[in-house]
Amino acid sequence: MKRYKHNRERILSTIIVFSIALPFFLANMFFGFFPAWFYTRLFGIAFGIVFTVSGLFLSLRQIGNKFKRVCCRVLFVVVGVVVIILMYPEASAGVLDLKAYYLKDYKTTTGVPDYIGSMGKKMRQQTIELNNIELINTKSDSSLHDRTKVLEITYLPHSKFVINIKVVE
Repeated sequence: MKRYKHNRERILSTIIVFSIALPFFLANMFFGFFPAWFYTRLFGIAFGIVFTVSGLFLSLRQIGNKFKRVCCRVLFVVVGVVVIILMYPEASAGVLDLKAYYLKDYKTTTGVPDYIGSMGKKMRQQTIELNNIELINTKSDSSLHDRTKVLEITYLPHSKFVINIKVVE
């Protein structure tokens, strides 16, 4: 009976992990889409909470050396808190922008960009500064190569996530 219970718990934990991780990996494939960008931030916060709670409440008895066990617990808490601190600002702005996204209540700004950062290779995200507003762009756009063109950028009000970029003639 005990073996059956152990297998059932293992299957349940596997289902829970896949139900959380699979949408995360799918979201990374469609990173230019705001809900996918937002979901990755929420996943990061959930990951940080799991690590922090694990460090606080797991006994880790399988680690025989007490010093190593305490170090692992501290490491779990530190990693969890750092991930939460790094993901919280963007995730909270994303929560505030959900209503604006679904109601299509976007803001628009027009002008010549003051700064256009390079698009990251792993994290497909770049910073565009336009009219003293720092925007988050996740779309590869050939119009951004000429930094002297006037751009009209539509974005979400709190997270500054770029929805659309147009070149103004």
